[in-house]
Formats: sequence, structure tokens, C-alpha cells
Amino acid sequence: MQEGLHSLSVRHLRSFGENSPAIPIKPINIFVGRNSCGKSTFLRTFPLLRQSIQADTKSPILWFGSLVDFGDFDTALHDGGGKEISFEFHTTLEISKESRWGVEFEFDDSDESSSDRFFDAIITISISRVSATQLKTKLLFRLDSSCIEIIYSGNDIERAVAYNHLHDLRVGFPLRVIADHGALIPLNLRGLREVKRDGASFSPKRFSLVNTLYQDSTRFLVDYIESLHHASKSKAKIRDAVIGLSLRCKENLLFEIQEAFPRDKFFLKNLEANKDAVVDVVFTLLVAREFNSFLKSADGLFKSFFSGVRYQAPLRAAGERFYRYQDLRVDEVDHTGSNLPMVINSLDLSKQKKLSDWILENFGFELLLSARGLHYEIQVKEEGDKNFHNISDMGFGYSQILPVIVSIWLEFVADFRRRPLGVARTKGPRIMVLEQPELHLHPALQYKFGQAIAKVASRAHRADLYFVIETHSKHLIDALGESIRASEIDESTVNIALFEKMDDGVTNTAISGFDSDGYLINWPVGFLSPDYDN
Repeated sequence: MQEGLHSLSVRHLRSFGENSPAIPIKPINIFVGRNSCGKSTFLRTFPLLRQSIQADTKSPILWFGSLVDFGDFDTALHDGGGKEISFEFHTTLEISKESRWGVEFEFDDSDESSSDRFFDAIITISISRVSATQLKTKLLFRLDSSCIEIIYSGNDIERAVAYNHLHDLRVGFPLRVIADHGALIPLNLRGLREVKRDGASFSPKRFSLVNTLYQDSTRFLVDYIESLHHASKSKAKIRDAVIGLSLRCKENLLFEIQEAFPRDKFFLKNLEANKDAVVDVVFTLLVAREFNSFLKSADGLFKSFFSGVRYQAPLRAAGERFYRYQDLRVDEVDHTGSNLPMVINSLDLSKQKKLSDWILENFGFELLLSARGLHYEIQVKEEGDKNFHNISDMGFGYSQILPVIVSIWLEFVADFRRRPLGVARTKGPRIMVLEQPELHLHPALQYKFGQAIAKVASRAHRADLYFVIETHSKHLIDALGESIRASEIDESTVNIALFEKMDDGVTNTAISGFDSDGYLINWPVGFLSPDYDN
């Protein structure tokens, strides 16, 4: 088992309503639908989250940035009556233990099973407006029936509660301050304790930060466990045992509770009679006690995943006849493709040759960057042609697809151990987000592009490489189906999301895909045909 982000949903973002389903994240993700149906909005959520984690913002989301422009909160909010925009992430988190002093300890693999380190959590970030100049964030973690909810604005915490909706449990925590912000969510929640000082009565009050979550969760646990014991049981002994309890999966937690009081027949009898409820309540309070560790794990996952987004916008920079020489090292194609010549020039000649060979193998043309004094030009030679030609003489399609192709090669095909520039790669996933890569391409090249995606996915030496593609191309989808039929890729690696806007203006999303023979399943008849819905 390992950490990961498994699915994503948005609510009240532009045309998305209250009940938008979670869309799975698989190695190949295809978004299809009519124009203005919401698929671009969902796809652009990926670069939106990347630009948000890379900026220092007062609230979690940077609506207008270098990659995408959603305007501001008010323009991004769905006009169908919603008051908050929500992003929901289905995750698996790896959790470290936190001591009462806020110090984290890593699990020792020798005596802790992986099921006690990894937890499935649904994390929801909801943003709403408080005033003309202030936004409020509600952060919700759900682990089965256990929930932790934090409402905050800036560094100030308005409310912090833990509850279990299957049992009569709802407890509040006097948290007041976010001591440390992460990339997308808070990292360190603290309460305030007044520091008593001798001296003048008019001296200003001073406060210290305290680990309220640990202290109060332990107190709630002691009170709850005490209610299951005989009245004669020493509360101090109960407290000592409760402090020793550690967060585990529910299956193992029951055994640990039993082992904490092995000779207490009265307690064990009550535990046996109510074991499901007891385990649920204790688990909820232990999650609250370790919640800062959950925050750290979740924020690390978000930062790692969305930092790996590589976005290509639908209309990329047109090819120019000559480019001014710049002695810059660039290892990422920007979202418009305008820095493509600098990226290619950053590769040494052997890497440029490998790139050109890969393009020839998969797309049927060769690429060459040639220097002319203080300028260089991008040249293309089609299969069967004897000469290279300037990209500006080769039609608009080449200038549109080349940034996409080069970006895929850099991130997915080039040596994963080292960047082309000789600098070690940053660990973490890579997510290639492509908006209509088929624009201005001949159908045959669209089909080849689909085949290349399947080939790259099948030969990747890592499990954390993803394609997220919005397309209108039947040929690209057909190529994926044929790749499944030819056993190049498995049908489980492909997810197809169908977007439709309903009569009330709300986007409806359905999940499709392929069967083991490469045929589409759950696919509306004629979905990509001109007459669909007519």
C-alpha cells in the first residue's frame, strides 16, 4: 500500500452543481463532451491547483495565475444558488505518530503493519465568502464514519470539531491559531494559553501555543473509556493506558484496546457487547489526537502530486521562422509552448537526437534545431522527404503539436533517473494535462497520437505517471481501444469521463471506459457524432 490521490470532484465551480461525482484518476484519463459542458473547467482544475500550491495566498486557491484564469471566487462560483466552492480528494495517506509535544515519529516497519500506517481519507476543501474582502475555508477529513472539521480564515480558527455520524459523538476543540501553513492546507493547529505574569495589572496579556488537539483528545478518550469501567476503577490507571493507545486500523485497534486492560473483566464485557461502537469512537478521537500528522501527510501529497502537473493550453504559440538565441537552461515546456526552442536548445546533441528518433518512430517526422548566428530555427522533415523545412512553412498543426510531444518526451520518455540537463529529477508524480492536443492535426496523426500515449503509458517504469486529456477526437479514442485490443495497455488503466450540461445549466458527469477487447462501455450511442442530442 502507498500514498496516493485516487479521484477528484468539484462542486459549485462554474457549471458544476452540488452532486458532482468523483472522477477517478488513472494513468490515462480522457474527458469528452460538447463545447461549454464543463470538461475544460474540470481539466483546468489540475493547473489551478498547481498554481495555488506554488503561491503564497491568504486562502487555498489562487484563481488567477500564470497557468489558468478563473477570475476570482465570485466569477468561479456557480450561479445556480451555491454559496461555496468545494474540491474533494479521495486519498490514501501515510501517517506518522505525533507525541503530546507535537514531535512526529516515523513508524518502524519491523513492528507496525502497513495497514496501521496507511488510511483512506476523503478530504474536502470548501471556500465561501464572508465579506467583500474576506473568504472562509472549511476543511473536512472523513475516514469512514469519523470526521474532523476545521473552519478558518487566514491564521484564525473559527471552529474545530470531531464527530462520528454513526454514534452520539461530537466534541469541540479550543483551537485558535494556524501556526504553520502548508502548500494547500494548514499544517499546525494550536490553542492559546494565557501566560500568567507577576507585575502590574495593566500589562498586556501574553499567550503561548499549546497542543490542544493532543491534550483534549486524550481527555475525551479517558472520559469515554472510564464510562465503560466499573466506578471503582482508578482514573489515573485509565489515563496511563489511554496515553499508550496508538492510531491503528480498526481491525487492529480492537485488539490494542483489549490489551490495554487485559484483566479488567467488567470493561472487557462491556467492550465485547459494544465493540463496534467503542472502536469507532476511540478511532475518531485518536484521529483527532493525530490530526496534525494527517494535515502534514495530506499537504505533502497535494504538493507532490500537483507540482507534477504539466499543462498545455488548447491554443499554443504559432511557430516562428527564427528565434532569438538565449543562453538559458529550460527543462519544462510552458503551457503555451512559447519556450519550446529554449527547451530543445537546453538538450545536448545526443538528447536532441533521441528526441527526434522518438518523434519519427511515433509520429512519422523528424525534428531539428539549427543555429544561424544569433538565431535558431525549428525544422521538420516528414517521413519520405529528403530535406528539413522551417516549421513556419509546414502548416499550423506542427507548431501546435510539437510542444505537447516534446513535453511528453521530457517527462515520460527521457531517462527518469536524471533530467536532460544532468540535474536530478524531483521525486513525485508527473501529470500531463492536455487540452485538445488534436487541434489542426490530420486524423491519421490524431490516431498516432493516441497510439503514442498508450505506448508511453505501457512502457513507463513508474506507476505515478498520468495523462489528463480533453479531446473531441474519435480517432484518438479509437487508438486507445485498439491498443487495449492489441494488449499494449490494460483496460483498467484508462478512464473516460463524459460531460453533459443539463437543461438547468448544471454539468452531469458519467464514467465510461473500455472492456478487455477494447470496446467502449457505458457509452451513449453517437456521443461524438454531429447529431447527438439533436
